Amino acid sequence: MTLTEHRPGIFFIIVGPAGVGKNHLIKVVSSRIDGLRQLPTATTRPMRPGEAQGREHVFVSEEEFNRFISMGALLEHQLVHGRDYYGILSEKVESALYAGDMVIADIDIKGARIARETYPQNTVTVFIQPPSVLTLVERMRTRKENDSEIARRLMRVPMEMEFVSEADYIVINDDLETAAATLTAIITAEASRPAHQLASRLTSFTYAAQVVPCWDGEALRRLSASHYPISRVNDGEPPHVAAARALNKAFGAAVPAGEWVYGQDAKGDFVPPVAVETAASADEDQIIFVFQYRMSERIAPPDGWVWTTDAALAIPDAKRSEA
Repeated sequence: MTLTEHRPGIFFIIVGPAGVGKNHLIKVVSSRIDGLRQLPTATTRPMRPGEAQGREHVFVSEEEFNRFISMGALLEHQLVHGRDYYGILSEKVESALYAGDMVIADIDIKGARIARETYPQNTVTVFIQPPSVLTLVERMRTRKENDSEIARRLMRVPMEMEFVSEADYIVINDDLETAAATLTAIITAEASRPAHQLASRLTSFTYAAQVVPCWDGEALRRLSASHYPISRVNDGEPPHVAAARALNKAFGAAVPAGEWVYGQDAKGDFVPPVAVETAASADEDQIIFVFQYRMSERIAPPDGWVWTTDAALAIPDAKRSEA
């Protein structure tokens, strides 16, 4: 089974040069959007002030990182800035997407490309662009990075900016609040698309039409568990047509003339049922449209059928709509 068939979650991949404010934006939008959580990636770099083990990253030694590689635990891994290793932990991505969760992470552009190739229907890439390269230098100085570290990171900027043309969205982080509002809007919109709607992760369901044959306050039912004729509603088929098919299959030519009892507010081609019932199972849910057919005469019940006035089984009569 592929993730797409399973109705997966969404992996928001935030890409951009060092110092552009990716992690700050992730923290802000995560606090604003219910159900969005940060996906920790593995890294060998030291933990920074304000970070927590297992939240932004899983901080490990180089020996532990190499063990992840040998175990095949990483979707991808890169040596970034010529010193620190970063990698996406496959199990964390898989479990999040299979659970239908929304996760967000700061990923190197090479990792972003691999993740997108692996989960093309599940990833949304957002490039965070600085207003200028000078802004990057200022922000890295604010983080107390030394000139050697700043120089190393700046050398990657041209390569990182190449991802702009590949990203699904671009957010210019000139003003934090504006950028955060834009990123929040992007995530909210993507989560509302049909491919990612919560409704699309509902248990599989089908429609069925059931008909209750009636005469003068009595209902004709089976003695078996399935009391009344029922038929699956085919794609594009009006439910009352499926109900008529179920009635004819149960009694054939023995069905006397009569009339359908409609629900209220019949409009156009849709004939409303007198009731809607549900049936749940581990495999799929079922929506059952219940119709009444009022017979013109009381027929002798076929084998396995019986007339009943049991209030628990009889469906309340409904006034036929004149619409």
